[in-house]
Amino acid sequence: MTQVTGLPEAAQLPARVWGRVLSARETLPDYGEFVFGWPCEEHHQRWCRALDDERIRRLIVLGPPTSAKSTWVGMIYLSRQIGKNPTKHYAYLTYSDSVAQDRGVAVRDVVETSEFQLVFPKAKPAKRKGWGEGGFFLQRPNEGDPDPTLRAAGIFGAVLAYHFEEILLDDPHDPEEVLSKTQRDKAHRRFTTVIMPRQRPGVRIIVTGFRWAEDDIPGRLMSMGCHADDECNGRCEDHSEEEDGEAPSEWHVVHTKSIETMSDGTEKSYWPGPWPLTRLYAIRNDISASVYACQYQGLPAPEEGHIFKWYKTYRVLPDDIMGIVIGLDTAFTEEERSDSTAWTAWAYDGKQKPWKYWLEAGEIKAEMPEAEKHAAMFVRKIQRQYPRLPVRLLVRSRVAIDRVAAQHLRTMGIDAIEVKMPSGGARIKLALANMIAPEFESGRAMVPENAPPCFDPWLHQHKIYDRGAHDDYVETTIVVMRYFAGPTVSVDRIPMRRVESTMPILPS
Repeated sequence: MTQVTGLPEAAQLPARVWGRVLSARETLPDYGEFVFGWPCEEHHQRWCRALDDERIRRLIVLGPPTSAKSTWVGMIYLSRQIGKNPTKHYAYLTYSDSVAQDRGVAVRDVVETSEFQLVFPKAKPAKRKGWGEGGFFLQRPNEGDPDPTLRAAGIFGAVLAYHFEEILLDDPHDPEEVLSKTQRDKAHRRFTTVIMPRQRPGVRIIVTGFRWAEDDIPGRLMSMGCHADDECNGRCEDHSEEEDGEAPSEWHVVHTKSIETMSDGTEKSYWPGPWPLTRLYAIRNDISASVYACQYQGLPAPEEGHIFKWYKTYRVLPDDIMGIVIGLDTAFTEEERSDSTAWTAWAYDGKQKPWKYWLEAGEIKAEMPEAEKHAAMFVRKIQRQYPRLPVRLLVRSRVAIDRVAAQHLRTMGIDAIEVKMPSGGARIKLALANMIAPEFESGRAMVPENAPPCFDPWLHQHKIYDRGAHDDYVETTIVVMRYFAGPTVSVDRIPMRRVESTMPILPS
């Protein structure tokens, strides 16, 4: 029998394996599973679709910590690009030289694996030219090309001597320094004045990470012009390479939040296996709502709020406190169901224009009967803490479900009244927020110097309003401040008589 020799190695593979090799050459998820053995989860697939679409020349991938951004973008994608185009030049940059070099070595070692060589048999090491930690060379026709195939360095490392067709900036901020605005400015200046000029014509730039602040590198890049991945509609194709050689004007952003709110109001984890909702909730409780919203949801709060900019604090309540009001925002708006039923308690003094003092806040995600019980529990708690002061619950008169809730709470012995507020949805709410913001700036509404943990989510919502996903606490603030606006609210501010109820209520 005649023996056939000289066939390429791949041609000798079983059909099933050969099929996987071909798929790995075509799509990033198949490549990651074949070469690395890592399954491509749902949120990874969104990233891979954008990474595989080379019409996208400016890409930002945002995701929570430990969502495998560096794995899928920094290792799987980068090694595949090197295999597909071994004559090009790539930069892998991160916040420090040592971290970049560790990941560069991992990519380098992948090149020599049998799986990688099956997929990209023409990508061969050129160890004579360089095979180190900070970069390596692959064989290419131009032996005189001085730039390595991959250069791995910190954002402040040695990149001046090199030029690249693709720049990958992975986690650009040093966790030890990013909280300093000076350091954030320094990192951004380095990126724009040193790294960006290293690009060759038609360069592709990819930035990955999670958010640290509004003015971190991803935030500043997005402020120059961006669109979400589901809003692209060919915009990246239209601007993939301008005729005059200018770079694309917008960044294509793939943003993965750790917790997504579904259309029915329920919440879903972005990666239910290793990160179920219970675990994400526990992290949120441990690190504070503001930090969680920033790093896990990609919603950084500004140092000064967009509308509620400054807050003055108090150490102890003054002696002339006249009463307490509690603003209630049910889980329903004029148009649709919102997220949570929220409440906030404020003490006020006897001045003609009372000064208000933030006491405590809370929220619950539940249907109205359960939410009403918890609101009543909160009122009872405040009454026990301040037994000599009248306590009144405030609801919005324009919202039918609020009026119903007020009726139910009155049957429990809660002094609940309706506050007149103009209708008009989000536009009117924004106008009202702008009207009451001076209460905080002037010190007529103050927050405690040593606030309880429930203050953090309240403060975060106010800082990011009107650009955040939730504004339940902001609504409670609006109804309280409107109550104190005087005759336009059509209510008096005479200290209220406590009405004790004999009806049962849930224990606190």
